[in-house]
Amino acid sequence: MHIGTLFVALSLPGAALAQDDVPGPPATELADPEQHPTAVFGTDVTFLVGAGALLGDWTVPGAHTTVGLRFDAFADGMSAAGPRLGLSIFGEQALGLLPRAEEDQAGQQVEFPFQYTHFGALCVLRSDPSIPWGGNAGLGFSRLDLDGYYGGTLPVPVMLFEAGARRHVGPAPSHVFVDLGLRAGWAQLRNPDELLEDLWTLQLVLGLGAHMR
Repeated sequence: MHIGTLFVALSLPGAALAQDDVPGPPATELADPEQHPTAVFGTDVTFLVGAGALLGDWTVPGAHTTVGLRFDAFADGMSAAGPRLGLSIFGEQALGLLPRAEEDQAGQQVEFPFQYTHFGALCVLRSDPSIPWGGNAGLGFSRLDLDGYYGGTLPVPVMLFEAGARRHVGPAPSHVFVDLGLRAGWAQLRNPDELLEDLWTLQLVLGLGAHMR
């Protein structure tokens, strides 16, 4: 009787220790919202004014002015750190000082003003919205509609490149910014003689914009 009771008493602590050594189910870790931020859609809207030139066989060298609007979209909001990669869509029109062209009419060279509409899309890299000074760059394609090209309207595809500087206005974080950039493009058009002509676009663009989100 005493031997059986002693054996049971000695066995109970060992069984308890054996149960304590059995690993339980792994603890579930709670997600840290700061380590996995939710992506926020970001947008910028910019009003543009520009001064530039169209250089080609049909156009006459000289400056002209434009007005336009630009919309930028990003996968990250303005609170995201670092540069933002996004898509930029713009549209502009020659207004004020118009470009001029020259055509052969009845054996005489006639010079006249004309208008154009220009719109396109670029892949852009914009600087961190939280810094006072930054830079911009973009590469893409556009369509240039030349009004009055030998009596009609000629649509011309253009390859574009742009680069410039950005200044945020007011205390950080500022939603308002000013852009100053240079935009250059190259295109080829076919004249009435079925010959290809190069057309170069060069433009200095001033923009006043805002981070919408």
